[in-house]
Amino acid sequence: MQFLRRRREKSEAELAREAEDQRILDTTAFTAEELAALRQRWEGPLGGGRDGGTVRIERLLEELDLALFPLARRSLQVCSRDASGDISYPEYAAAMNAMGGKVGPEEKFRFAFRLFDLDNDGLIDVTDMFDLCRTLTPPGLTEAQLLDIVEEYLARFPTGVNYEIFTQMIDVADLAKFTLNSV
Repeated sequence: MQFLRRRREKSEAELAREAEDQRILDTTAFTAEELAALRQRWEGPLGGGRDGGTVRIERLLEELDLALFPLARRSLQVCSRDASGDISYPEYAAAMNAMGGKVGPEEKFRFAFRLFDLDNDGLIDVTDMFDLCRTLTPPGLTEAQLLDIVEEYLARFPTGVNYEIFTQMIDVADLAKFTLNSV
C-alpha cells in the first residue's frame, strides 16, 4: 500500500513538473529541448533538485560562470520574486530567458529597465543611478567621482527617467549588452 501511495505521489509530482514546464514554455522563447536542458542543469549541477527547491543566487553565479556578465546578479535578483537571495526554477528560467538572445527588443527593453529601476517604482531616480554606478563602474572610482556622475544625471533628468524616456535613451544595439551568448 505504501508503495502505491509513493507511486501516486511521484505521478502527481511529475504532473506538477510538466505543468510548470508548460507554463514556462508558454511564457518564454525556449523550445521544449532548450527547456529540458535548462531543467537538467537545474536539477543536476545546480542542485535545485526535482522537488521545487531553490538555489542561492551566489551559487548560480559561481556554477554558471555568470560573474563575467556584469548584470547577472541584478538579473537574477529581478527575477527572484521574494528578494530572498534564493531563486526557484521558474524564476531561473525567466532570468535565463530574459538574458537570452531569442527575446524581442520590447521584452529586452522592459527587462533592462527593471534592472536599472532598483526600487521598482517605475522610475530610475537618483538613488537608483548612484547604486547602479557603484555596481557597474570600475572599482577605482571614488565616491566623489560617482557623485559627479549622479549630479550630471540629476541635471539632465531632475525627476528621473521613466520607461518611455529610457527606451529613447538606449539604442537597440545596446540591448546586446543585456544578452548572454549561450543560455
